[in-house]
Amino acid sequence: MEDQGKANELVEQANERYNGGDKLGAAPLYLEAVRAFPAYGSFGLVAGDTYREAGQHDEAVEAYQTCIAVAPDHDQAWHGLGQSYLALGRNDEAREAFGHAGVPFPLDARPGCLARLFGGG
Repeated sequence: MEDQGKANELVEQANERYNGGDKLGAAPLYLEAVRAFPAYGSFGLVAGDTYREAGQHDEAVEAYQTCIAVAPDHDQAWHGLGQSYLALGRNDEAREAFGHAGVPFPLDARPGCLARLFGGG
């Protein structure tokens, strides 16, 4: 059941943490807000970006997927998901995510591409 009041409280708490410099402390609150009120799906992007920037790619994948579950056309979430999949070495899933985002698979992630650029293979 959707609960916008609860989601508003969670977002307020998350914003306080985020703006106070505790971005990782804010991320789970943003995700909880999305689960309480799916119309706030873009907060899943904020959480995903926060986790990805901290190198916590498994958590970022979950956050981006939470956003995409309620906003399937959210190109930025698909792009972030692709970046996290790349960081995890999950290239096939990254390629699919980048396709949803409408961006090409990054050149440096294609097998042998860097070697060709720098005179190898």
